[in-house]
Amino acid sequence: MFGSEILDVAIGVALVFLMMSFLATAIREAIESVVKARAVYLERGIRQLLDDIDGTGIAQAFYEHPLIFSLYAGEYDPKDRRFLGRALPSYVPARNFADTLIDLAIRGPVKSEYAIMQTDAVPSVAALRANVGRLRSPQLIRAVLTAMDHAGNDMNVVRQNIQTWFDSGMDRVSGQYKRHTHFWLFLIGLVLAAGLNVNAIVITNHLARNKAVREALVARASEVTRDSLYVKHLTDTAFGRKEAERVREQLNELNLPIGIDKYHWPDSWKGYIPLIGGILITAFAVTLGAPFWFDALNKMMVIRSTVKPHEKSPEESSEDRQKPKDKKLSKETEDVAPPPPPAGDAANPPPPPPPPERASVPSAPTQEWATGQADEGIL
Repeated sequence: MFGSEILDVAIGVALVFLMMSFLATAIREAIESVVKARAVYLERGIRQLLDDIDGTGIAQAFYEHPLIFSLYAGEYDPKDRRFLGRALPSYVPARNFADTLIDLAIRGPVKSEYAIMQTDAVPSVAALRANVGRLRSPQLIRAVLTAMDHAGNDMNVVRQNIQTWFDSGMDRVSGQYKRHTHFWLFLIGLVLAAGLNVNAIVITNHLARNKAVREALVARASEVTRDSLYVKHLTDTAFGRKEAERVREQLNELNLPIGIDKYHWPDSWKGYIPLIGGILITAFAVTLGAPFWFDALNKMMVIRSTVKPHEKSPEESSEDRQKPKDKKLSKETEDVAPPPPPAGDAANPPPPPPPPERASVPSAPTQEWATGQADEGIL
């Protein structure tokens, strides 16, 4: 029973963390729609990959190429350091990157005299090797030459090697963007937890002491795992203001000590340790993201539905309770004295009395696991 209570408390806390993660994600996406940090990190990664940090050389020619220019609206503004992505693309397909780089090496930038010098309809490995010096950067030239050296004379393999090189570089950019996102989610979660008074320690203690609240949150968690509001937006980042307001209302309906009006300010500085600690725990939990808490909530609900306490029915008695009764019956049978022999003379002694019959004692079951409920002794 004690274990089931802990599981119910964990389900309630995970439900709160899930709702807080959705709110933080909604705010993060609203900020992203203005800042466009994905485009900023992508443009920075491409400049590093093309060895053009200031963005005035091959990187500018790359973004002005028709295969890339068609992915965004506006002009490319080369900056040494940018904070807003504005109209830059948030995603560049690997095939577009490889075709653009090959075309820039063979024909040169779009706004140059090299663009009309290539007359072959199909780019070839020989043409690429002859004109790769137009990329100017020694590091970029070496990368393209390596892609050709491992492809023989097959242009498709060269293209695939360049795509693989681009993908590996974007993996590093993705790691940087994830760290950036986690940092902002922590800040947003910290502000939300402090502003809404979502203290993980206080909520845990409240659930541990209130059975009715625990049961209500477990029932609500079962509904949330099937609610389209949460299931749909686990992969869809378009979590708008209306959805955020609905999650906020559901958070208030959980009957938990949440809200500014339920703040309990400590009398001493020691009391601020659990207050600050609970807020920090909530903020760190938000950084794990809504998909993590949704998956954890589903797993805990499955465990709760499969783990059921086995209780014996009151009509059944255990073997230990039957043994003393059996022993008492046996003892009473043994203590019964045989009847005295009838009187007779010495010449004709009476026949010996028959041996006393022993009372039958019910034998105990040979297998202890055969007693109990129907589903208990099955091996």
